[in-house]
Amino acid sequence: YQVKRAPVAGGPYVVLADGVTQTTYTDTGLTNGVAYYYVVAGTNTFGVGPDSNEASAVPAEVRPSALYPLEGNALDSTGNGNDGTANNVSYVTGRIGALAAQFNGTSGYILIPRSIETDFTVALWVKTTDAGNSGTQWWQGEGLVDGEVSGAAADWGTALLAGKFVLGIGNPDVTVSSSVNINDGAWHHVAATRNGTSGAMAVYVDGTLRGSGTGPTAPPRLLCASAACRPPTTFLPARSMRCGCMIACSRRRKS
Repeated sequence: YQVKRAPVAGGPYVVLADGVTQTTYTDTGLTNGVAYYYVVAGTNTFGVGPDSNEASAVPAEVRPSALYPLEGNALDSTGNGNDGTANNVSYVTGRIGALAAQFNGTSGYILIPRSIETDFTVALWVKTTDAGNSGTQWWQGEGLVDGEVSGAAADWGTALLAGKFVLGIGNPDVTVSSSVNINDGAWHHVAATRNGTSGAMAVYVDGTLRGSGTGPTAPPRLLCASAACRPPTTFLPARSMRCGCMIACSRRRKS
């Protein structure tokens, strides 16, 4: 196939790619809010066929469903109303902006409403020297953004485990760990992604892919921090750590 693009409806079109054999094509380097117009033409040894019907697209900035700058409070800055509630949290010098949240390791947490479900990316800045316990599953570590619930459940969470950043998906439990430690006392940007259709999981540290795997595919809904980031009956406290730009919380042990 040839993939062609024009800045106005009806062309003229410029060939973006020739010899495409896949059924999808990703166009990059576009401007958000600007309309683009596309046609596809089949090709073979005899030449190029007629153009397809025209399709148009307007790229848009991907905005988070919730964003917590943690500038002295746990408010959601997106305007979506997903404000958090802080308990025994102090605010100290941050990495992005003026402040970050610091957790005391015994009773500090921030409770946030569920704002994501089956497909998601969770990102945050973390600064800690804690190892976060040992084990193979995320619920054995110390929770960062965490929706873990007791027993077998379609839950999930990110945590600090054996000094590494991990993402876990439940039912059955699958945990993907970063190949590098993040507990060196420096600020690190960490991110976890999950695709509910394919089960693909990935963790990034400072913008570099540091672990990937495949977990269970999506249940109808996921339980997020509204269920788990509060003082539970069986409590595994996170030790002192600082988080900025997103959210961190203490968590309970899975039983």
